[in-house]
Amino acid sequence: ARSSVKLVEAGSMLAALLPLLAGWSALSPTSGFARTRASTTRRSPCPLSQITGEAAGAQQAGNGDDVVREKSVLVIGWFHATKRELEYVRRMYAKNGYGKVVVEPTVVNIIAKPRGWYRTMRRRLLRQPPVASDKPSRSEELGHHFDLVHCLSGGFLSLYVMLRSGVPLSFSTLLLDSTPILPNPIAFTRFARAYLQSAGWTLPLRLLPRRLHLWMVRSRWALSLRYMVLRHRLLTRIGSIQGEALDTWMCGPVRWALNGDYGRVSDHALGTVLEGATENAQVIFLHNPTDPYLDLHDVEHAAQLTAQAGFRVRAVEQRCDHVQALFSSPRSVFRLLPGVGGASPPGQPAASRQHSDNALVQQLVASGAILGSSDAPCEIVRTQLNVGDADKLQPA
Repeated sequence: ARSSVKLVEAGSMLAALLPLLAGWSALSPTSGFARTRASTTRRSPCPLSQITGEAAGAQQAGNGDDVVREKSVLVIGWFHATKRELEYVRRMYAKNGYGKVVVEPTVVNIIAKPRGWYRTMRRRLLRQPPVASDKPSRSEELGHHFDLVHCLSGGFLSLYVMLRSGVPLSFSTLLLDSTPILPNPIAFTRFARAYLQSAGWTLPLRLLPRRLHLWMVRSRWALSLRYMVLRHRLLTRIGSIQGEALDTWMCGPVRWALNGDYGRVSDHALGTVLEGATENAQVIFLHNPTDPYLDLHDVEHAAQLTAQAGFRVRAVEQRCDHVQALFSSPRSVFRLLPGVGGASPPGQPAASRQHSDNALVQQLVASGAILGSSDAPCEIVRTQLNVGDADKLQPA
């Protein structure tokens, strides 16, 4: 009798706890995720082939330039960006309607020194024939047309190395965010000192004056460049063919740098980046005039050259810290971007997906200078981005 009473009491207690357990499971993230997957699995009224067929039909709806397709973006990260930060940027673009988001980190040990550029170019340009594999190489993943390429800080140099390495990517819009960080010792010295200052390392800055710091960077770069030249000559003499593209780079920008003509090298780098632009491409310079990492003269010079080459240029001033505009006021940044991926903005023809055959850009790449003149008006649209006011862009 006692055992039966205990069983009844246990049963009643279990019955009383069931609602509490049910309520706890409803608040559990794991159970919620499981329910979402289960409900998604149950809601499959038609086969996958029918779904993909309907999606393809929807993409083909419309006429001419009004065809709506999936927007794509290549985000090239900044120096010392963490995986978590880059993943946040990826999700931000996906949330704003970009179906294809490719994120490429900028590795400091590779992009911050000439030997890193040389090794990356040589590895990509002299790559062996591809081995049969279901997984594409990184160059193949990047070798597509993107509606938008977003370079943040040192990402400009990463894009330069990609295109100089023969990666066949193109873009309709280029957003240069807190950049260009140009390939010259002055720009790198400025960036390094600003980074040390922000990290609180004021003692090394006091012990190392700017002029001495610049001399050290120039000396280290000169040693690296001489090493690259000697290695290239040695490999060529022993019969290891280095390729025409690498030979041209060694005889051009590397030689200019050894002669101290880094202004010419910087213009060559900008021309290489512009080689990836399509016809009627737009280049947006998003920068803070008081950014300690960035030389305002470099931004202005790059914008002038880009406009002189015939591209649509927009210079947007903002008051955020280095590469912080996208985090402080994302809506304002996304409002800067044109209607790429869908219908073209009013008054603008649809951008071609082919590289522009721009003679002035080719001069920049080959000679590090524009030798001719452009028939297009050299105009830069200047605006100001007010953080927190996502609906207004004030004229500068």
